[in-house]
Amino acid sequence: MSDGRKRLSGYQYKKIGKEKRKKEDELLEKTKTLHTFFRPITQGDEKNINKPILEAHVQTTTRSKICSTSSHGSSTTSEQSQKQEIALSKLTTEDANGLGLGSLATEGFRNWSNVNKILSGHKNSKEHLQCQIALIKRSRTEGRVDSDLCTQIKNEIEYWRNVLKRVIVAVKALANRGLPFRGSSERFGSLRNGNFMMILETIAEFDPFLSTHIAQCGNPCSRKTSYLSSTTCNEFINLIASKVKNTIVSEIQAAKYFSIAVDSTPDITHIDQLSFIIRYVKEDGARSNAFLVCYHAWTQIEELETAVTSILASFKIDIGNCKRQSYDNASNMSGIYTGLQARLK
Repeated sequence: MSDGRKRLSGYQYKKIGKEKRKKEDELLEKTKTLHTFFRPITQGDEKNINKPILEAHVQTTTRSKICSTSSHGSSTTSEQSQKQEIALSKLTTEDANGLGLGSLATEGFRNWSNVNKILSGHKNSKEHLQCQIALIKRSRTEGRVDSDLCTQIKNEIEYWRNVLKRVIVAVKALANRGLPFRGSSERFGSLRNGNFMMILETIAEFDPFLSTHIAQCGNPCSRKTSYLSSTTCNEFINLIASKVKNTIVSEIQAAKYFSIAVDSTPDITHIDQLSFIIRYVKEDGARSNAFLVCYHAWTQIEELETAVTSILASFKIDIGNCKRQSYDNASNMSGIYTGLQARLK
């Protein structure tokens, strides 16, 4: 069934595509390339290379006018124009610092099917890296158009860093002492907002910066980003836990030999929580006990064995270096024939 739209033939589609490409080519020809926005550097301009562009251009223009009005005005003017033509022709293949310019700077770009490959090659090229260095040097001069914007971005980054530093201090203090973080409320000023918000409120009493931040962005009704919510708190807890876990695993791998203690107990939902503890000796001779993971497991021996071996494999710890095992008196744990300790030997 027809939907009422006019169908075009293959020839008509090709014709329309050809006309479209022709218009794009004409537009690219009219578009100025990168080198047209820079004046060529002639001999004697080396002193002005680090000066603002407008000032250097005024000095160059003044010098050219003086040379044109001298006694040898005709010859000097012709020589200077010849030098500028040579420099301009050179600039089509090289930039002001003698760096080779690719097709992106001289001819434009329209090969969108290979855009990732071409842009990655341009990004890693020597010319692009040196132009970046030149841009950084130029950005240190005053009078840039985006200088105020760069200052604003820098101040905003510093502001949020100061906020997160105070959040990390509160997270570390509670985690080191094993205290709960959250309460039944997540509002500053509430008596049930938990230990995390309580610590931030205590710091804010002596810290004007944090006090102002909480007043402006603290509670959810402000509808502003605060980085003081439980989401940020949980993210920092996970990052710190991952870092501590990696440190413990690296110490176990360096010590090589270790012993394990495994026990399970049901929680309030009647699901067994398998606690996995590793004991090892550090390089300085100090003994250390590390609680690595609390794992959901069942009481069947096969599942307990799978849980222990998978935990050690996930941390890339060789179970062959386990010299001792510690369990309770349950038959499925310490049984000499079919218990977990017998299966792991």
